[in-house]
Amino acid sequence: NGYWMPNPTDALEGSYLDDNGIGVVAVSDMWVPSGAPPRESARNNPRLTFVETYGAWDVYTVNQPTAIVTNGDTLPAEISVGNHEIRARFDDGDGNILVRQNWFDRWTATVDGAPAEIVRRPDGYMEIVAPPGAVDVRLEYIVTGLDWVGRSASVAGVLLLGVAAWRGSSILR
Repeated sequence: NGYWMPNPTDALEGSYLDDNGIGVVAVSDMWVPSGAPPRESARNNPRLTFVETYGAWDVYTVNQPTAIVTNGDTLPAEISVGNHEIRARFDDGDGNILVRQNWFDRWTATVDGAPAEIVRRPDGYMEIVAPPGAVDVRLEYIVTGLDWVGRSASVAGVLLLGVAAWRGSSILR
């Protein structure tokens, strides 16, 4: 469905930062239809701590960011986010566990090692129902054989293009 925000400074509001689990922001001097420019809004935002300027971008960290995985207002006792995997442990998982990662049908989930259903929320994030008591939640993004075929074809195409450029027009005769 896509996402659209009419005014970039709205992304610096506390509710937006919390709802989306944002921990770092980069701002520039872009035009906005109303209100203060993003760079000024970030500079005056008590939730943000300035880190450094990189070219045209000011980088800030978010003070007390919301975790990427929560159960209501409850933070996980442990969390790890890796390549193709998100893990979280809750002392009491009773309820809907929100994962602030865009839903895609290649994500799979387990709760305490048993398969769990992932529900796509209206905001595009994922939700998993967990039973009462301590729970371990694991999400894994599956890369299929078709993905590898596509990646291989892309690499082969780039290599063939390089050979054609190196050999010049003689390869086309």
